[in-house]
This record gives sequence, C-alpha cells and structure tokens, in this order.
Amino acid sequence: MRPSTSPRSAVQSSHPVPPPSEQEQYAAQFTQLDKEALATVLAAVLITVLFWAAIYFTADMQSNILAMPLWFVISCLGGYLFSIVVVVVLVTKFMSNCRLDVPSLQQLEHTQSNAPLEPESAAADDNKQQQQQQHKDA
Repeated sequence: MRPSTSPRSAVQSSHPVPPPSEQEQYAAQFTQLDKEALATVLAAVLITVLFWAAIYFTADMQSNILAMPLWFVISCLGGYLFSIVVVVVLVTKFMSNCRLDVPSLQQLEHTQSNAPLEPESAAADDNKQQQQQQHKDA
C-alpha cells in the first residue's frame, strides 16, 4: 500500500527554484531593452507617418486656424500633442524599471574564470612580486 501524499507534503518536498544567474539576468535585461527599443522605433515611425499623412491629405485645403494653414496645425501642432501621448503610452506600457548595476559579460567571464580583465604590464607584475617578497621577508 502506498502512502498518500497530501498537497502540503508535496510542496514541502519540492526543490526551491534557484535565483537566476548573473548571465540570465544580463540576458533578460537585454531582452527587455530590445523590446523597449523596438517599441520606441515603431512609435517614431508611427509619428512620422502620421505627420506626413496629415500634410499630404490637408495640403490642398484652403482652411486656416488662427491664421495658420490647416496642414500646419494638424501636422505640427497636432503631431506634437500626438507624440506626447505616444511617449506617455511608451513609458507606462512598454518601459520597465531596470537594474543599472548588472555586470557586463566581460565582468561575468572574469569572475567565472578568475582571470584578469586585461593583461597586466611587466612593471605591475614586478611590483607585485616585490610586494610579495617583502611580505614574506617580514
């Protein structure tokens, strides 16, 4: 006969999920940045297309608003207000807080291999050897 396992014991026996490694955090950071960059480029294209469409479709109209041609009011002033709305939507819907202290891949590789980031000069090596020798003599 098999002992029954309750949901409580199943949860207790499960292994905890390890936190993401630094490389996974680094990759996730750039994935998010790529999404934000794509959304920003698409927003810029949308604003540009609407700007030129407003000019194209209203250029022949002889209407004026506050002594300014309609194409100017719609494309420039309306485009400015539209771009503000688009930026607000970008910031609230697509952008997210990100850590600015995520180490670079070069730093991650350095910590994993314990190798220096750049080869040290011979003078620095000699200086270290002299310090080590003085430490041993003391």
